[in-house]
Amino acid sequence: RVHRRYSSLPVFGPIVQNFGIWLLKQGYSTDCIREHFCCMRRIAHRLHKRGVVSVAEVTRAKLQACAPAERLDDKRLAASVRLLERYFVSETSLFGSRFMHRI
Repeated sequence: RVHRRYSSLPVFGPIVQNFGIWLLKQGYSTDCIREHFCCMRRIAHRLHKRGVVSVAEVTRAKLQACAPAERLDDKRLAASVRLLERYFVSETSLFGSRFMHRI
């Protein structure tokens, strides 16, 4: 049920499973991953409000615009945005260098 809830997220649904696996490989605990997944819902909503409807439309600038202006305003959301950015950059087999250059 939880998997279905996150895999059906707008924008991030197709990458949720791979992102979770990547986070595990980076050494994050399952509790921490769960918190980042909760933030993904908020980030997906913010992207959707900006007209992004698929992961292919995500750019670094659009993703960074979802972070709070001050990191201390919402530490978890800011951290989740940074982790998603790191994930997209490191997973070049999925996104190639396109994500890095579309700023």
